[in-house]
Amino acid sequence: MRKTFKNRLTVLALSAVLFVTSVCPVFAVKDEVKISAQAAMIYLDLDTTGEVLYKKNDEMIVDLASTTKLLTCDVALDFITKDELEDRISFDGKKITLLDLLYLVLLESDNDAAVRLAEYACEKANIEMVEFISLMNDKAKDNYGCSSVTDIHNPSGLYDENMATIGDLVLIGKGALSNELIREIAGTPEYTLSDGTKTENTNYLLAGGEFKLGDGSIVTVEANDAVVAGKTGTFGHGTYHGNLVFLSNISGLDCYIALMDSTMAKRFSDAEALIEHAKTVINPHTEFVKGETFEPGKIWGGKTNTVTGMADADGLINMPKELSLSLVSTTVKYNDKLQAPINAGNEIGTIEISIADEGVVKTVKLLAAESVEKGWILSKFRITNRQTVIYGAVIFVLFVLLIALFSIRASNKKKQKKRREELIRRAALKRLETEQDQKRRNWKY
Repeated sequence: MRKTFKNRLTVLALSAVLFVTSVCPVFAVKDEVKISAQAAMIYLDLDTTGEVLYKKNDEMIVDLASTTKLLTCDVALDFITKDELEDRISFDGKKITLLDLLYLVLLESDNDAAVRLAEYACEKANIEMVEFISLMNDKAKDNYGCSSVTDIHNPSGLYDENMATIGDLVLIGKGALSNELIREIAGTPEYTLSDGTKTENTNYLLAGGEFKLGDGSIVTVEANDAVVAGKTGTFGHGTYHGNLVFLSNISGLDCYIALMDSTMAKRFSDAEALIEHAKTVINPHTEFVKGETFEPGKIWGGKTNTVTGMADADGLINMPKELSLSLVSTTVKYNDKLQAPINAGNEIGTIEISIADEGVVKTVKLLAAESVEKGWILSKFRITNRQTVIYGAVIFVLFVLLIALFSIRASNKKKQKKRREELIRRAALKRLETEQDQKRRNWKY
């Protein structure tokens, strides 16, 4: 499994938010939402720190049930390439593609399919199932940032073995749904397998639908446009309990909502209530728009000595309604010692949006708005090509003037010398004439 320093920072930041908010109230966390779920959380994803908008019984440890399958798929995909998704494998007496298998796991929540997917990954990695389960626990804790109470024992979520808190479920949802393929599959209401069989998503919030309870009553669920992708889970014996974790987009902001130990009849209505609550406390504010440019930054070795940065995305944040916009600030940070050449679109820094006392709430990539070619030899001192030409011209003019000055000075010296020589000659002639006159007159003096 590949881990990057940036991913670790994100995990640490998110884990810190979930930990701190477990003991410190954050905007609207204390507000009550009427739900049957025993544990719930609304987490607003703001890239760096994030914000817990609501939590209920965040220390309760609950069975993950089939929400485990998000983690199973994410770990399995560490060993499956994109080209292999169309490979056919044996499952349930027929040949289906690996992609089909993923849809069965995430839409239909097929337990046997989850086990078969894990087995295939084990075959690819040449490991035993116990090692695959170990990788699931490692990814949950090391990559997603789940707490130490997260405990995974099987890839399907059966047998009431896989346990976690509601905050851990949010992290599992966020971590797994950051995988584009998982997000795409988990956001599909219905899918036709390669053999023509249709499978439907158990998350009825995506397209609406009906399902029957154990007592024969029918529950109707309306589709909710805010829901992007997610996973259901069911556990219990005789009396069943429902879990749900999903990504929603509310006013342009990504929001992860999770609930655990709800009644089967109320699971989706609980989710609707949490979505509505999120809508009341989310107050989007656009600090800048995608493509907006900022003050140029310094660059070395370029045809010019500055480069203009532009935003890679909208600076969209959640601005608590009780706070003033005057508390929002934007800081543009260019990378140290930027070196030419730079192509338009290259990442050259970051833009940080901060709210007083809350710190940085969003970070956006800073891209080069234009290309900067490599400059001439003096560009390493941040002297542009144009400045080099100007300086060269000035130096040349000064050199010419200096030569002219020396020439004039030399010419003046020659003239002065000739004048002196002429004065000396005239003085000598006059003296000679005086001496000759004295001799003619026989004057001694």
